Amino acid sequence: MKIVIAMDSFKGSLSASEAVASASRGVRSVFPDAQIVPFPLGDGGEGTLDALHAADPASEFRSANAHGPLGESVTAQYLLSGPFKKRAAVEIALACGLTMIRAENPSPLRVSSFGVGELILSAASAPDIDELIVCLGGSACNDGGAGALQALGIEFLNAKTQPFERPITGSDLENISDFRIAFEPQIPRRLNVTLACDVDNPLCGPNGASMVFGPQKGADQETAKQLDIAMAAYAPLLDRIALTRGGKAADSPIAEIPGSGAAGGLSAALMAFFPESQIRPGIDIALDDGRFGQKAQDADLILVGEGRLDSQTLSGKAIEGVLRRVTTALGKKPPVISFSGLVDPEAANDLKARGLDAAYGISEISDSLEESMANAEELLERLVRERLKDWNPLPDR
Repeated sequence: MKIVIAMDSFKGSLSASEAVASASRGVRSVFPDAQIVPFPLGDGGEGTLDALHAADPASEFRSANAHGPLGESVTAQYLLSGPFKKRAAVEIALACGLTMIRAENPSPLRVSSFGVGELILSAASAPDIDELIVCLGGSACNDGGAGALQALGIEFLNAKTQPFERPITGSDLENISDFRIAFEPQIPRRLNVTLACDVDNPLCGPNGASMVFGPQKGADQETAKQLDIAMAAYAPLLDRIALTRGGKAADSPIAEIPGSGAAGGLSAALMAFFPESQIRPGIDIALDDGRFGQKAQDADLILVGEGRLDSQTLSGKAIEGVLRRVTTALGKKPPVISFSGLVDPEAANDLKARGLDAAYGISEISDSLEESMANAEELLERLVRERLKDWNPLPDR
């Protein structure tokens, strides 16, 4: 019996590798002779570099000094992989992650993406780099990527046409009036850039960066509206930056491109700075790098997982991405079962209509969210063991 275990991280509780290991122990206790194929995943958020490294053990982590979300000094890693180490991958959550902000006082008004620009600069300056992947998930910023652009050589001006002398934060967006080129970074001009993203939100409006994701980063409704208004005024500058960087006049503004609202608008800023960049679901990159289709051939059962199965899962998160790949890339679809911390029944039903066979949550066997997160490793193993006891994954089950 062949069982593939493809799991993303359970945010705040388990890394992808830890989740896979925990689920594997649960499987082994029920099916001791099974061939288990471990497949740690990342969807563009935290842990994606670890997933890409697992797919290419010859890849190398490098360290770079950068500013953290609140201006503190941090050391962040990027990954060099592929033949001759010509591909660099950065995870913005390592320089500007929501988990880096103290939970008791979060506010996107105080956060800058400046350190992300520094991290990109370090990674893209590595010798012989010709490809860059920017993993956009898990950010704390809502500055439209203006901070990152500062680190990459774009100088923004206030209403008095004076440059900002510190990293721009979300609170500065409404005061930006123009920009100029301060310096040209020493990175390849024809760099092949991919923005790994798991959302399709535009930059502004009711479904934009500020209104949808601002509250997750500590913004109340009034602050979210303030940021959205400022973002809409700032957005035309990004189209001008794109033209300055050699881009062509587009049929529609960058702000309207699906995914431009990812990472508090950092996605839109990078689209402007790298006009030839492409946006792509992070889960697809992880699945391709790890050769999921090849490893999952002839599987009798596939287990998938991530921290929450909810409405966001439906838009390119790990569970949806694996399920989509199973139904399109495998000759014969095996049963697919998901394990998460929490399961939203409506989202689970939507996924079942797409081929998911069952969805289980740690909350079913835990007394509280606090217990679920504190004991996620043990509880996930137990959940897998208990739910698989009565599950026969063979075709004539």
